[in-house]
Amino acid sequence: FDGNRDLYIRSLKRFEVTHRNDIGKLMSTIAAGDREQAVRVVHTLKSTAAAVGAEYLRAAAASLESDIRSGKADKDLSASIDMLGIELRCACAAARRTLDAPPG
Repeated sequence: FDGNRDLYIRSLKRFEVTHRNDIGKLMSTIAAGDREQAVRVVHTLKSTAAAVGAEYLRAAAASLESDIRSGKADKDLSASIDMLGIELRCACAAARRTLDAPPG
């Protein structure tokens, strides 16, 4: 963001609003057997996490994306999905703290 706080704040808002429900979307796509869409959900989350500096979330998404692409059975994805959910909640909470903090 090259020091552009306003752009970073807008990106954090968009991140929090757009991705806070991604675990539900992911679970629905996996339950429906749509692995291609599941990969898209996780890949988009991974990219956005990297953009806003949520490194643990990015790493968890990358790991899950790899697991899905490699054909792991749905039941074997649960630990990776759980980890992604934890990291997503942490990233959204951190974003919310930043958004709620007074400027400056």
